[in-house]
Amino acid sequence: MGRWGVLIAAVLAALAAFAAPSAARADSAAVTRCSAAVPDRADPGKWLAAGPRWTCPADFSALSHNAHAVRFRWDGQAGGEAPVMLVSRTAAFESLTIFTRAATGDWQAKTHRFSDIRPTYLERSFAVPLPELGPGADEIVVVVAAPTQAIPLDYMRLASEAPGASQADFAALLLIALVCGLILTPLLFDFVFYRVLREPFILWHGVFVICIALQLTLTAGLFIPFTDMSLGTLRFMTVASFGAMVVASMMFIASFVEKDMLGPRMRRLLLAGAALEIAVTLLHAQGLTVFGPWPARIFYGAGIPAAAIIVAAVYQAWRRGSRYVRYVIIGLTPLFLVAMARVVSFLLPGIPTADFNALFHAGVLIEAIATALGVASRFVQLKRERDEARSEAHTLENLAGQDPLTGLFNRRAIEPRFGELYKAGYETIALIDLDHFKRVNDTLGHAKGDEVLRAAAKAMKTEPHTLAARIGGEEFMLLLQGEDGLERAEHARRAITARVASEVAGLDGPVTASMGVVCVPQGTLPRARFADLSAMADKLLYEAKEQGRNRYRFEKLRGFEPRKRERRRRAA
Repeated sequence: MGRWGVLIAAVLAALAAFAAPSAARADSAAVTRCSAAVPDRADPGKWLAAGPRWTCPADFSALSHNAHAVRFRWDGQAGGEAPVMLVSRTAAFESLTIFTRAATGDWQAKTHRFSDIRPTYLERSFAVPLPELGPGADEIVVVVAAPTQAIPLDYMRLASEAPGASQADFAALLLIALVCGLILTPLLFDFVFYRVLREPFILWHGVFVICIALQLTLTAGLFIPFTDMSLGTLRFMTVASFGAMVVASMMFIASFVEKDMLGPRMRRLLLAGAALEIAVTLLHAQGLTVFGPWPARIFYGAGIPAAAIIVAAVYQAWRRGSRYVRYVIIGLTPLFLVAMARVVSFLLPGIPTADFNALFHAGVLIEAIATALGVASRFVQLKRERDEARSEAHTLENLAGQDPLTGLFNRRAIEPRFGELYKAGYETIALIDLDHFKRVNDTLGHAKGDEVLRAAAKAMKTEPHTLAARIGGEEFMLLLQGEDGLERAEHARRAITARVASEVAGLDGPVTASMGVVCVPQGTLPRARFADLSAMADKLLYEAKEQGRNRYRFEKLRGFEPRKRERRRRAA
């Protein structure tokens, strides 16, 4: 199907989520809404008895820190079911008081503290039961003390059933739960990817996915069957998870885009934007009503520079030819539009606040799938680059320790590891030098000399417990395991003459070799050094050449430990 086919499928699924029925139903035709500002939130009943002036339809563009009232008039003759509860969306306030007028004209009040109200399903809603309406009761007034945002006022309505009770709401909950499950699926891949390739963008993508899933769970109320959460806790977790989602997205971009596609200044700007978002999120999440609407305004206002930083980073990566920024663009564009719509509706006066939850559900699905594909594609590329780098390093390491002409080890490969080899039982060292090799090069040419060297190397690579190395020119070294090291070294020395004669044509005569062999049994020299032992073997090789060549000289070192009894006897 391909990665872009998957993205198209994600877009279609997201559009289906966008088209799903929303829980924010309009008020019944039998209900009218008006609003008014309450000057004294300590005693709203006295203000209500004095006969306030109402603004119809309701308008909350001039939100104050004091108290606001919403009046509902119920026309029982218009048909429809009588309302039984008050429904709205969550934002911090001190208390909510419901006033109902009895048939006698007296007002009755029921106050609900913000910390005592419990959330309900869909779109961060809460529902408060209405007092029983007596005969002739046609007016309900709700006073919200110290609201920090206009959301509870804008979305306040009377309802005949709680959100989530209808079949349409149930279908919407199922769809959101499905989207939440699809979003969490990439976490499994992130876990596997991070075990293989410990890159920070994989962790940030996991944090981003968790924040999105938490947002869906909190806003839809999917947690309600499993835990009893207050509105204050719900609001804190919703704000905190949304801020963390913005921070994770900025950190993800900074670590996900190729290193040469974002400049150092842009990466520092993304880090600064993330730090700013953490600060304003902590301020707003506390829900401190003493500061009025200012924490919320600062929180939403900080979204403007954060969005500008993200757009600038994405644009820079796109201009520089990034292969992976397209996944970020596809994934973040719907969420970016939702965030900007929320900021505009909150900051601009005269526009009702809106959170565009349906579009948010669609956007998170597109984002989760797009970034998951981007992470997988980036992971494959980085893993391929790492494997190629390891292979190249391994090749260079082998080349550095290998003689290119003969394929044997060289001195660089043997000397640093000699201590390990000696402890592993390589106790016999033999230095072999081809006799009169210079005459072969001078009379037959260097090409023929190279053939002789390659044939000699083959003669020395036949033993299973023998390491052969070309030390330089026509000189070779053998490291041998076992007690028969001398016999095997001598066998290799004699095999050189036969192997060269059978493989190299045009020689004037046989190619012989001289050898110096030193055997150092374990424990004889606990701190045996390569330079010392090779110097001893070289001395023996020189003696073999002095005695007529085509022979070997051998020496076995022995350790002499004084006898303890003799030493004690002499001491006595």
